[in-house]
Amino acid sequence: MNHWFKAIITIGFAVLLLSPVQAFAAGKNPVAVLSQVKGDVTYSKNGKKWKKVRRNKFLKEGYSIKSGANGKGTLTVQGTGDSFTLTGNTTFHIKKGKIVTDAGKLEAAASSALVAGLMRRFDQSQTYTTVRRSASSKKLHLESARQLSLSKDHPFIAFENPGAEYKFRINVGKKSYNVPASKNAVVRAKIGKFDGVQPYSIEVYKGKKKVYSMKPYRQGKEKKSRELKWLSAAEAKNVQSQIKGTHAAFPGNDAMLSKVYEQAGLFVPAMDAYQAYLTESPDDEDIYPYYFWVIKKQLFLTQLYTHEMVKYKSLTE
Repeated sequence: MNHWFKAIITIGFAVLLLSPVQAFAAGKNPVAVLSQVKGDVTYSKNGKKWKKVRRNKFLKEGYSIKSGANGKGTLTVQGTGDSFTLTGNTTFHIKKGKIVTDAGKLEAAASSALVAGLMRRFDQSQTYTTVRRSASSKKLHLESARQLSLSKDHPFIAFENPGAEYKFRINVGKKSYNVPASKNAVVRAKIGKFDGVQPYSIEVYKGKKKVYSMKPYRQGKEKKSRELKWLSAAEAKNVQSQIKGTHAAFPGNDAMLSKVYEQAGLFVPAMDAYQAYLTESPDDEDIYPYYFWVIKKQLFLTQLYTHEMVKYKSLTE
Protein backbone atom coordinates (compact mmCIF):
# COMPACT_ATOMS: atom_id res chain seq x y z
CA MET A 1 0.00 0.00 0.00
CA ASN A 2 1.46 3.41 -0.89
CA HIS A 3 2.83 5.61 1.90
CA TRP A 4 0.46 8.49 1.12
CA PHE A 5 -2.63 6.36 1.63
CA LYS A 6 -1.25 4.91 4.86
CA ALA A 7 -0.62 8.43 6.15
CA ILE A 8 -4.19 9.45 5.39
CA ILE A 9 -5.54 6.37 7.16
CA THR A 10 -3.39 7.06 10.22
CA ILE A 11 -4.63 10.64 10.41
CA GLY A 12 -8.19 9.44 9.82
CA PHE A 13 -8.08 7.06 12.77
CA ALA A 14 -6.53 9.72 14.97
CA VAL A 15 -9.35 12.11 14.16
CA LEU A 16 -12.22 9.65 14.18
CA LEU A 17 -11.46 7.15 16.88
CA LEU A 18 -11.63 9.42 19.89
CA SER A 19 -14.19 7.09 21.42
CA PRO A 20 -14.84 3.37 20.96
CA VAL A 21 -17.87 3.95 18.72
CA GLN A 22 -18.93 7.08 16.87
CA ALA A 23 -22.10 7.28 14.78
CA PHE A 24 -22.37 10.33 12.57
CA ALA A 25 -25.99 11.22 11.95
CA ALA A 26 -26.95 10.44 8.39
CA GLY A 27 -30.32 12.13 8.79
CA LYS A 28 -33.52 10.99 7.12
CA ASN A 29 -34.02 9.69 3.60
CA PRO A 30 -33.86 12.22 0.76
CA VAL A 31 -37.30 13.69 0.04
CA ALA A 32 -36.39 14.53 -3.55
CA VAL A 33 -33.54 14.85 -6.02
CA LEU A 34 -32.84 17.81 -8.27
CA SER A 35 -31.10 16.80 -11.49
CA GLN A 36 -30.23 18.11 -14.98
CA VAL A 37 -29.46 21.46 -13.36
CA LYS A 38 -28.36 24.31 -15.61
CA GLY A 39 -27.85 28.01 -15.02
CA ASP A 40 -28.15 29.78 -11.68
CA VAL A 41 -29.54 27.34 -9.09
CA THR A 42 -28.60 27.39 -5.40
CA TYR A 43 -29.59 25.38 -2.32
CA SER A 44 -29.68 26.00 1.42
CA LYS A 45 -30.13 23.76 4.43
CA ASN A 46 -31.50 26.53 6.63
CA GLY A 47 -32.63 29.33 4.29
CA LYS A 48 -29.61 31.47 5.24
CA LYS A 49 -26.42 30.12 3.69
CA TRP A 50 -26.74 29.33 -0.02
CA LYS A 51 -24.50 27.19 -2.22
CA LYS A 52 -24.46 26.57 -5.95
CA VAL A 53 -25.95 23.31 -7.26
CA ARG A 54 -23.49 21.80 -9.73
CA ARG A 55 -25.59 19.29 -11.69
CA ASN A 56 -27.44 17.21 -9.10
CA LYS A 57 -28.54 17.61 -5.50
CA PHE A 58 -30.36 15.27 -3.15
CA LEU A 59 -32.78 17.20 -0.94
CA LYS A 60 -33.81 16.43 2.64
CA GLU A 61 -36.27 17.89 5.10
CA GLY A 62 -35.74 21.65 5.55
CA TYR A 63 -33.74 22.19 2.36
CA SER A 64 -34.58 25.10 0.05
CA ILE A 65 -33.89 25.66 -3.65
CA LYS A 66 -33.73 28.99 -5.47
CA SER A 67 -33.30 29.49 -9.22
CA GLY A 68 -32.17 32.64 -11.01
CA ALA A 69 -33.61 33.91 -14.27
CA ASN A 70 -31.71 31.30 -16.30
CA GLY A 71 -31.91 28.48 -13.76
CA LYS A 72 -33.61 25.19 -14.58
CA GLY A 73 -33.66 21.53 -13.66
CA THR A 74 -35.82 18.48 -12.99
CA LEU A 75 -37.20 17.68 -9.53
CA THR A 76 -38.19 14.10 -8.62
CA VAL A 77 -40.07 13.33 -5.39
CA GLN A 78 -39.08 10.16 -3.53
CA GLY A 79 -42.42 9.09 -2.08
CA THR A 80 -44.38 9.23 -5.34
CA GLY A 81 -41.80 9.33 -8.12
CA ASP A 82 -43.56 12.44 -9.47
CA SER A 83 -41.36 14.75 -11.52
CA PHE A 84 -41.49 18.51 -11.97
CA THR A 85 -39.63 21.01 -14.14
CA LEU A 86 -37.83 23.80 -12.28
CA THR A 87 -37.93 27.06 -14.22
CA GLY A 88 -36.35 30.47 -13.67
CA ASN A 89 -37.02 32.71 -10.67
CA THR A 90 -38.54 29.90 -8.61
CA THR A 91 -38.04 29.20 -4.90
CA PHE A 92 -39.29 26.19 -2.97
CA HIS A 93 -38.55 24.39 0.28
CA ILE A 94 -39.24 20.98 1.79
CA LYS A 95 -41.53 20.82 4.79
CA LYS A 96 -42.94 17.67 6.39
CA GLY A 97 -41.89 15.65 3.36
CA LYS A 98 -43.69 17.90 0.88
CA ILE A 99 -42.52 20.40 -1.74
CA VAL A 100 -43.73 23.90 -0.85
CA THR A 101 -43.42 26.56 -3.56
CA ASP A 102 -42.55 30.04 -2.27
CA ALA A 103 -42.15 31.88 -5.59
CA GLY A 104 -42.52 31.03 -9.27
CA LYS A 105 -43.83 27.58 -10.19
CA LEU A 106 -42.93 23.94 -10.66
CA GLU A 107 -44.42 22.40 -13.77
CA ALA A 108 -45.49 18.73 -13.82
CA ALA A 109 -43.22 16.54 -15.97
CA ALA A 110 -43.35 12.95 -17.20
CA SER A 111 -42.45 10.28 -14.64
CA SER A 112 -42.08 6.50 -14.72
CA ALA A 113 -42.13 3.38 -12.57
CA LEU A 114 -38.33 3.14 -12.93
CA VAL A 115 -37.88 6.64 -11.51
CA ALA A 116 -40.20 5.92 -8.57
CA GLY A 117 -38.43 2.63 -7.87
CA LEU A 118 -34.97 4.19 -7.91
CA MET A 119 -35.98 6.93 -5.49
CA ARG A 120 -37.43 4.40 -3.03
CA ARG A 121 -34.05 2.63 -2.89
CA PHE A 122 -32.53 5.60 -1.08
CA ASP A 123 -33.53 4.11 2.25
CA GLN A 124 -31.91 4.47 5.68
CA SER A 125 -31.48 0.71 5.91
CA GLN A 126 -28.84 1.05 3.19
CA THR A 127 -26.68 3.63 4.91
CA TYR A 128 -23.69 3.37 7.24
CA THR A 129 -21.81 6.02 9.19
CA THR A 130 -20.42 4.21 12.23
CA VAL A 131 -16.72 4.12 13.10
CA ARG A 132 -15.57 1.42 15.51
CA ARG A 133 -12.23 1.24 17.23
CA SER A 134 -10.28 -1.69 15.79
CA ALA A 135 -7.83 -3.64 17.88
CA SER A 136 -4.29 -2.92 16.73
CA SER A 137 -2.72 -6.03 15.24
CA LYS A 138 0.16 -6.79 12.93
CA LYS A 139 -1.36 -10.15 12.06
CA LEU A 140 -2.35 -10.37 8.40
CA HIS A 141 -6.09 -10.55 7.86
CA LEU A 142 -8.17 -10.07 4.72
CA GLU A 143 -11.90 -9.53 4.29
CA SER A 144 -13.95 -9.38 1.09
CA ALA A 145 -17.54 -9.33 -0.12
CA ARG A 146 -19.65 -12.18 1.19
CA GLN A 147 -22.06 -12.15 -1.74
CA LEU A 148 -21.12 -10.40 -4.95
CA SER A 149 -22.58 -10.47 -8.46
CA LEU A 150 -20.53 -10.32 -11.65
CA SER A 151 -21.36 -10.07 -15.33
CA LYS A 152 -19.74 -9.74 -18.73
CA ASP A 153 -19.79 -5.94 -18.34
CA HIS A 154 -18.71 -6.03 -14.68
CA PRO A 155 -16.40 -9.04 -14.11
CA PHE A 156 -14.20 -7.56 -11.35
CA ILE A 157 -14.04 -8.30 -7.65
CA ALA A 158 -12.38 -5.77 -5.32
CA PHE A 159 -10.71 -6.22 -1.96
CA GLU A 160 -8.44 -4.30 0.39
CA ASN A 161 -4.71 -4.51 -0.28
CA PRO A 162 -2.84 -5.66 2.85
CA GLY A 163 0.46 -4.47 1.36
CA ALA A 164 2.39 -3.86 -1.85
CA GLU A 165 4.64 -6.85 -1.08
CA TYR A 166 1.81 -9.38 -1.43
CA LYS A 167 0.32 -11.18 -4.40
CA PHE A 168 -2.87 -13.22 -4.44
CA ARG A 169 -4.63 -16.31 -5.67
CA ILE A 170 -8.39 -16.20 -6.00
CA ASN A 171 -10.17 -19.56 -5.96
CA VAL A 172 -13.60 -19.59 -7.61
CA GLY A 173 -15.15 -23.03 -7.50
CA LYS A 174 -12.51 -25.29 -9.08
CA LYS A 175 -10.78 -22.47 -10.97
CA SER A 176 -7.96 -20.23 -9.68
CA TYR A 177 -6.72 -16.78 -10.72
CA ASN A 178 -3.27 -15.41 -9.92
CA VAL A 179 -3.22 -11.69 -9.12
CA PRO A 180 0.11 -9.80 -9.09
CA ALA A 181 1.26 -7.49 -6.30
CA SER A 182 -0.11 -3.97 -6.50
CA LYS A 183 0.57 -0.57 -4.95
CA ASN A 184 -3.11 0.33 -5.17
CA ALA A 185 -5.04 0.52 -1.91
CA VAL A 186 -7.84 -1.57 -3.44
CA VAL A 187 -7.00 -4.63 -5.53
CA ARG A 188 -9.23 -5.47 -8.48
CA ALA A 189 -9.21 -8.86 -10.17
CA LYS A 190 -11.06 -9.94 -13.29
CA ILE A 191 -12.97 -13.22 -13.01
CA GLY A 192 -13.88 -15.37 -16.01
CA LYS A 193 -17.47 -16.36 -16.77
CA PHE A 194 -19.00 -19.25 -14.84
CA ASP A 195 -22.51 -20.57 -14.36
CA GLY A 196 -24.74 -19.68 -11.43
CA VAL A 197 -23.20 -19.29 -7.97
CA GLN A 198 -19.73 -20.40 -6.94
CA PRO A 199 -17.90 -20.25 -3.57
CA TYR A 200 -14.72 -18.21 -3.60
CA SER A 201 -11.78 -17.47 -1.33
CA ILE A 202 -8.53 -15.50 -1.48
CA GLU A 203 -5.00 -16.67 -0.63
CA VAL A 204 -2.17 -14.21 0.07
CA TYR A 205 1.44 -14.91 -0.94
CA LYS A 206 4.73 -13.26 -0.12
CA GLY A 207 7.10 -14.44 -2.77
CA LYS A 208 6.30 -18.13 -3.20
CA LYS A 209 5.15 -18.61 0.38
CA LYS A 210 1.45 -18.64 1.24
CA VAL A 211 1.03 -16.40 4.29
CA TYR A 212 -2.75 -16.22 4.57
CA SER A 213 -5.76 -18.25 3.48
CA MET A 214 -9.26 -16.84 3.79
CA LYS A 215 -11.57 -18.86 6.04
CA PRO A 216 -15.38 -19.08 5.92
CA TYR A 217 -17.13 -16.28 7.78
CA ARG A 218 -19.45 -16.70 10.72
CA GLN A 219 -23.14 -15.84 10.57
CA GLY A 220 -24.59 -16.55 13.96
CA LYS A 221 -23.46 -20.09 14.80
CA GLU A 222 -22.96 -21.05 11.16
CA LYS A 223 -19.82 -20.89 9.03
CA LYS A 224 -20.45 -19.83 5.45
CA SER A 225 -18.39 -19.56 2.29
CA ARG A 226 -18.21 -16.29 0.39
CA GLU A 227 -20.04 -16.52 -2.92
CA LEU A 228 -19.88 -15.04 -6.39
CA LYS A 229 -22.88 -15.04 -8.71
CA TRP A 230 -22.66 -14.63 -12.48
CA LEU A 231 -25.78 -12.83 -13.72
CA SER A 232 -27.86 -14.78 -16.21
CA ALA A 233 -28.39 -13.34 -19.68
CA ALA A 234 -31.88 -12.19 -18.67
CA GLU A 235 -30.62 -10.54 -15.46
CA ALA A 236 -27.79 -8.77 -17.29
CA LYS A 237 -30.21 -7.55 -19.96
CA ASN A 238 -32.53 -6.19 -17.26
CA VAL A 239 -29.63 -4.29 -15.65
CA GLN A 240 -28.68 -2.78 -19.00
CA SER A 241 -32.29 -1.76 -19.60
CA GLN A 242 -32.47 -0.05 -16.21
CA ILE A 243 -29.13 1.69 -16.80
CA LYS A 244 -30.44 3.03 -20.11
CA GLY A 245 -33.62 4.24 -18.44
CA THR A 246 -31.68 5.84 -15.59
CA HIS A 247 -29.39 7.68 -18.01
CA ALA A 248 -32.48 9.03 -19.74
CA ALA A 249 -34.24 10.09 -16.54
CA PHE A 250 -31.17 11.31 -14.62
CA PRO A 251 -28.39 12.16 -17.11
CA GLY A 252 -25.10 12.72 -15.32
CA ASN A 253 -26.39 11.44 -11.96
CA ASP A 254 -24.19 8.44 -11.15
CA ALA A 255 -25.64 8.08 -7.65
CA MET A 256 -28.92 6.98 -9.24
CA LEU A 257 -27.01 4.43 -11.34
CA SER A 258 -25.51 2.97 -8.18
CA LYS A 259 -28.98 1.90 -7.05
CA VAL A 260 -29.44 -0.14 -10.22
CA TYR A 261 -26.15 -1.90 -9.56
CA GLU A 262 -26.91 -2.47 -5.87
CA GLN A 263 -30.24 -4.09 -6.67
CA ALA A 264 -28.40 -6.65 -8.81
CA GLY A 265 -25.64 -7.25 -6.24
CA LEU A 266 -23.07 -5.55 -8.51
CA PHE A 267 -21.37 -3.71 -5.66
CA VAL A 268 -18.07 -2.93 -7.43
CA PRO A 269 -19.69 -0.82 -10.18
CA ALA A 270 -22.00 0.62 -7.50
CA MET A 271 -18.90 1.84 -5.65
CA ASP A 272 -17.49 3.28 -8.87
CA ALA A 273 -20.76 5.10 -9.58
CA TYR A 274 -20.83 6.70 -6.12
CA GLN A 275 -17.20 7.77 -6.50
CA ALA A 276 -17.94 9.34 -9.89
CA TYR A 277 -20.89 11.23 -8.39
CA LEU A 278 -18.90 12.47 -5.39
CA THR A 279 -16.02 13.56 -7.64
CA GLU A 280 -18.46 15.79 -9.49
CA SER A 281 -20.45 16.81 -6.39
CA PRO A 282 -17.92 16.57 -3.51
CA ASP A 283 -20.00 18.67 -1.12
CA ASP A 284 -23.15 16.51 -1.36
CA GLU A 285 -22.69 14.96 2.08
CA ASP A 286 -26.14 13.35 2.00
CA ILE A 287 -24.89 10.71 -0.44
CA TYR A 288 -21.88 9.56 1.59
CA PRO A 289 -23.86 7.26 3.96
CA TYR A 290 -25.22 5.30 0.96
CA TYR A 291 -21.73 5.07 -0.50
CA PHE A 292 -20.40 3.90 2.88
CA TRP A 293 -22.98 1.10 3.01
CA VAL A 294 -21.48 -0.29 -0.21
CA ILE A 295 -17.77 0.05 0.57
CA LYS A 296 -17.94 -0.93 4.26
CA LYS A 297 -20.91 -3.27 4.67
CA GLN A 298 -20.80 -5.00 1.29
CA LEU A 299 -17.20 -4.82 0.06
CA PHE A 300 -15.47 -4.62 3.49
CA LEU A 301 -13.06 -1.90 2.34
CA THR A 302 -12.37 -0.64 5.85
CA GLN A 303 -9.35 1.55 5.09
CA LEU A 304 -11.07 3.24 2.14
CA TYR A 305 -14.09 3.81 4.37
CA THR A 306 -11.97 5.45 7.06
CA HIS A 307 -10.28 7.66 4.47
CA GLU A 308 -13.63 8.75 3.00
CA MET A 309 -15.13 9.27 6.47
CA VAL A 310 -12.59 12.05 7.05
CA LYS A 311 -14.08 13.92 4.06
CA TYR A 312 -17.62 13.28 5.24
CA LYS A 313 -16.92 14.49 8.76
CA SER A 314 -15.41 17.73 7.43
CA LEU A 315 -18.63 18.39 5.49
CA THR A 316 -20.95 17.73 8.42
CA GLU A 317 -19.12 19.77 11.08
